[in-house]
Amino acid sequence: KQWYQRRVRGNPIKSIIRAHHIHYFKLFRRKTMNPRINMRTFITFFFCLSSLYPFQIEAKAKTPIDLIMEVCDQEASAIKKKFCIETLKSNPSTATAKDSKALAETTVEMAKKQSTEASTLLKTTLAKSPASAINQCVKYFDDTIGMLSLRGLNDGTATLDIHYAYDNVGQCETALAKANVHSEQISSTIQKWKDGFEITLAAVSVAEKDNSDY
Repeated sequence: KQWYQRRVRGNPIKSIIRAHHIHYFKLFRRKTMNPRINMRTFITFFFCLSSLYPFQIEAKAKTPIDLIMEVCDQEASAIKKKFCIETLKSNPSTATAKDSKALAETTVEMAKKQSTEASTLLKTTLAKSPASAINQCVKYFDDTIGMLSLRGLNDGTATLDIHYAYDNVGQCETALAKANVHSEQISSTIQKWKDGFEITLAAVSVAEKDNSDY
Protein backbone atom coordinates (compact mmCIF):
# COMPACT_ATOMS: atom_id res chain seq x y z
CA LYS A 1 0.00 0.00 0.00
CA GLN A 2 2.79 2.43 0.89
CA TRP A 3 4.61 1.61 -2.36
CA TYR A 4 1.44 2.23 -4.37
CA GLN A 5 0.88 5.58 -2.64
CA ARG A 6 4.44 6.64 -3.47
CA ARG A 7 3.84 5.73 -7.13
CA VAL A 8 0.61 7.76 -7.20
CA ARG A 9 2.36 10.79 -5.74
CA GLY A 10 5.28 10.37 -8.20
CA ASN A 11 3.29 9.78 -11.37
CA PRO A 12 -0.50 9.45 -11.00
CA ILE A 13 -1.18 8.58 -14.63
CA LYS A 14 1.33 5.73 -14.78
CA SER A 15 0.07 4.43 -11.45
CA ILE A 16 -3.53 4.35 -12.61
CA ILE A 17 -2.59 2.53 -15.82
CA ARG A 18 -0.47 0.06 -13.85
CA ALA A 19 -3.31 -0.54 -11.44
CA HIS A 20 -5.65 -1.26 -14.35
CA HIS A 21 -3.12 -3.71 -15.82
CA ILE A 22 -2.73 -5.54 -12.55
CA HIS A 23 -6.50 -5.69 -12.06
CA TYR A 24 -7.23 -7.04 -15.56
CA PHE A 25 -4.30 -9.44 -15.50
CA LYS A 26 -5.46 -10.97 -12.23
CA LEU A 27 -8.99 -11.14 -13.59
CA PHE A 28 -7.81 -12.84 -16.77
CA ARG A 29 -5.58 -15.31 -14.92
CA ARG A 30 -8.38 -16.21 -12.55
CA LYS A 31 -10.78 -16.73 -15.44
CA THR A 32 -8.36 -18.80 -17.51
CA MET A 33 -7.85 -21.21 -14.61
CA ASN A 34 -11.57 -21.88 -14.73
CA PRO A 35 -12.29 -24.82 -17.06
CA ARG A 36 -15.47 -23.10 -18.17
CA ILE A 37 -13.58 -20.20 -19.83
CA ASN A 38 -15.14 -18.86 -23.02
CA MET A 39 -14.18 -16.47 -25.78
CA ARG A 40 -16.19 -13.65 -24.24
CA THR A 41 -13.67 -13.41 -21.38
CA PHE A 42 -10.74 -13.13 -23.77
CA ILE A 43 -12.47 -10.55 -25.97
CA THR A 44 -13.36 -8.45 -22.92
CA PHE A 45 -9.76 -8.57 -21.72
CA PHE A 46 -8.43 -7.60 -25.18
CA PHE A 47 -10.69 -4.59 -25.56
CA CYS A 48 -9.93 -3.38 -22.04
CA LEU A 49 -6.22 -3.27 -22.87
CA SER A 50 -6.73 -1.77 -26.32
CA SER A 51 -8.77 1.04 -24.76
CA LEU A 52 -5.72 1.95 -22.65
CA TYR A 53 -3.34 1.73 -25.62
CA PRO A 54 -5.28 2.62 -28.77
CA PHE A 55 -3.50 1.78 -32.00
CA GLN A 56 -3.81 3.03 -35.56
CA ILE A 57 -5.05 0.44 -38.04
CA GLU A 58 -5.02 2.49 -41.23
CA ALA A 59 -1.87 3.77 -42.93
CA LYS A 60 -1.56 7.48 -43.42
CA ALA A 61 -2.59 8.52 -46.92
CA LYS A 62 0.24 9.76 -49.12
CA THR A 63 0.21 13.39 -50.17
CA PRO A 64 0.93 14.39 -53.81
CA ILE A 65 4.46 15.46 -52.83
CA ASP A 66 4.99 12.08 -51.12
CA LEU A 67 3.98 10.34 -54.35
CA ILE A 68 6.25 12.55 -56.45
CA MET A 69 9.24 11.96 -54.18
CA GLU A 70 8.62 8.19 -54.18
CA VAL A 71 8.74 8.20 -57.98
CA CYS A 72 11.71 10.57 -58.35
CA ASP A 73 13.78 8.77 -55.69
CA GLN A 74 14.19 6.00 -58.26
CA GLU A 75 16.21 8.22 -60.57
CA ALA A 76 19.86 7.24 -60.85
CA SER A 77 21.41 10.70 -60.49
CA ALA A 78 20.75 13.93 -58.60
CA ILE A 79 20.33 15.81 -61.88
CA LYS A 80 17.69 13.39 -63.15
CA LYS A 81 15.94 13.39 -59.77
CA LYS A 82 15.76 17.20 -59.83
CA PHE A 83 14.40 17.13 -63.38
CA CYS A 84 11.82 14.53 -62.34
CA ILE A 85 10.62 16.59 -59.35
CA GLU A 86 10.40 19.80 -61.37
CA THR A 87 8.53 18.05 -64.19
CA LEU A 88 5.93 16.44 -61.93
CA LYS A 89 5.45 19.52 -59.76
CA SER A 90 4.89 21.71 -62.81
CA ASN A 91 2.05 19.53 -64.10
CA PRO A 92 -1.26 20.31 -62.32
CA SER A 93 -2.47 16.70 -62.63
CA THR A 94 0.63 15.08 -61.12
CA ALA A 95 1.02 17.85 -58.53
CA THR A 96 -2.44 17.00 -57.16
CA ALA A 97 -2.53 13.24 -57.79
CA LYS A 98 -4.57 11.37 -55.18
CA ASP A 99 -2.63 8.10 -55.48
CA SER A 100 0.20 6.41 -57.38
CA LYS A 101 -2.13 5.09 -60.08
CA ALA A 102 -3.47 8.56 -60.87
CA LEU A 103 0.08 9.89 -61.04
CA ALA A 104 1.15 7.04 -63.34
CA GLU A 105 -1.82 7.63 -65.63
CA THR A 106 -0.82 11.27 -66.05
CA THR A 107 2.81 10.43 -66.81
CA VAL A 108 1.66 7.91 -69.42
CA GLU A 109 -0.38 10.65 -71.08
CA MET A 110 2.68 12.92 -70.96
CA ALA A 111 4.75 10.26 -72.73
CA LYS A 112 2.04 9.81 -75.37
CA LYS A 113 2.05 13.54 -76.02
CA GLN A 114 5.81 13.51 -76.48
CA SER A 115 5.50 10.56 -78.88
CA THR A 116 3.00 12.53 -80.96
CA GLU A 117 5.27 15.60 -80.97
CA ALA A 118 8.26 13.49 -82.05
CA SER A 119 6.25 11.85 -84.82
CA THR A 120 5.06 15.26 -86.07
CA LEU A 121 8.63 16.57 -86.16
CA LEU A 122 9.83 13.50 -88.05
CA LYS A 123 7.04 13.82 -90.60
CA THR A 124 7.98 17.45 -91.19
CA THR A 125 11.62 16.46 -91.61
CA LEU A 126 10.63 13.63 -93.93
CA ALA A 127 8.78 16.05 -96.20
CA LYS A 128 11.96 18.14 -96.56
CA SER A 129 14.49 15.31 -96.69
CA PRO A 130 12.96 12.00 -97.78
CA ALA A 131 14.78 9.13 -96.09
CA SER A 132 13.74 5.56 -95.38
CA ALA A 133 15.18 5.68 -91.85
CA ILE A 134 13.13 8.76 -90.93
CA ASN A 135 10.01 7.09 -92.32
CA GLN A 136 10.73 4.07 -90.12
CA CYS A 137 11.09 6.37 -87.10
CA VAL A 138 7.68 7.89 -87.79
CA LYS A 139 6.17 4.41 -87.61
CA TYR A 140 8.14 3.52 -84.48
CA PHE A 141 6.95 6.62 -82.63
CA ASP A 142 3.35 6.19 -83.81
CA ASP A 143 3.42 2.63 -82.46
CA THR A 144 4.67 3.75 -79.05
CA ILE A 145 1.41 5.59 -78.44
CA GLY A 146 -0.48 2.30 -78.33
CA MET A 147 2.18 0.69 -76.14
CA LEU A 148 2.00 3.37 -73.46
CA SER A 149 -0.85 2.28 -71.19
CA LEU A 150 -1.66 0.76 -67.81
CA ARG A 151 -3.62 -2.18 -69.19
CA GLY A 152 -1.27 -4.64 -67.51
CA LEU A 153 -1.39 -3.00 -64.08
CA ASN A 154 -3.63 -5.62 -62.48
CA ASP A 155 -1.55 -8.44 -63.97
CA GLY A 156 1.74 -6.91 -62.85
CA THR A 157 3.00 -6.45 -66.42
CA ALA A 158 2.48 -2.70 -66.91
CA THR A 159 6.17 -1.87 -66.46
CA LEU A 160 7.17 -4.52 -68.99
CA ASP A 161 4.45 -3.45 -71.43
CA ILE A 162 5.46 0.21 -71.59
CA HIS A 163 9.13 -0.73 -71.88
CA TYR A 164 8.34 -1.94 -75.41
CA ALA A 165 7.83 1.72 -76.28
CA TYR A 166 11.40 2.45 -75.20
CA ASP A 167 12.62 -0.45 -77.34
CA ASN A 168 10.78 1.04 -80.32
CA VAL A 169 12.56 4.37 -79.92
CA GLY A 170 15.83 2.46 -79.68
CA GLN A 171 15.08 0.87 -83.05
CA CYS A 172 14.47 4.33 -84.48
CA GLU A 173 17.90 5.47 -83.28
CA THR A 174 19.48 2.36 -84.79
CA ALA A 175 17.79 2.97 -88.14
CA LEU A 176 19.01 6.59 -88.20
CA ALA A 177 22.56 5.57 -87.31
CA LYS A 178 22.71 2.89 -90.02
CA ALA A 179 21.47 5.36 -92.62
CA ASN A 180 23.92 8.03 -91.40
CA VAL A 181 21.08 10.45 -90.77
CA HIS A 182 22.33 13.18 -88.46
CA SER A 183 19.99 15.87 -87.20
CA GLU A 184 20.45 17.85 -84.01
CA GLN A 185 16.74 18.56 -83.87
CA ILE A 186 15.80 14.88 -84.19
CA SER A 187 18.44 13.83 -81.65
CA SER A 188 17.29 16.40 -79.07
CA THR A 189 13.64 15.38 -79.60
CA ILE A 190 14.47 11.72 -79.05
CA GLN A 191 16.51 12.56 -75.93
CA LYS A 192 13.63 14.65 -74.57
CA TRP A 193 11.30 11.70 -75.11
CA LYS A 194 13.71 9.34 -73.31
CA ASP A 195 14.07 11.71 -70.34
CA GLY A 196 10.30 11.91 -70.01
CA PHE A 197 9.94 8.15 -70.44
CA GLU A 198 12.22 7.49 -67.45
CA ILE A 199 9.77 9.40 -65.25
CA THR A 200 6.84 7.47 -66.73
CA LEU A 201 8.58 4.15 -66.16
CA ALA A 202 9.34 5.05 -62.53
CA ALA A 203 5.74 6.17 -61.90
CA VAL A 204 4.28 3.01 -63.44
CA SER A 205 6.69 0.89 -61.41
CA VAL A 206 5.49 2.51 -58.15
CA ALA A 207 1.83 2.14 -59.15
CA GLU A 208 2.39 -1.51 -60.05
CA LYS A 209 4.01 -2.17 -56.66
CA ASP A 210 1.23 -0.40 -54.76
CA ASN A 211 -1.41 -2.29 -56.73
CA SER A 212 0.19 -5.64 -55.90
CA ASP A 213 0.13 -4.77 -52.18
CA TYR A 214 -3.69 -4.69 -52.12
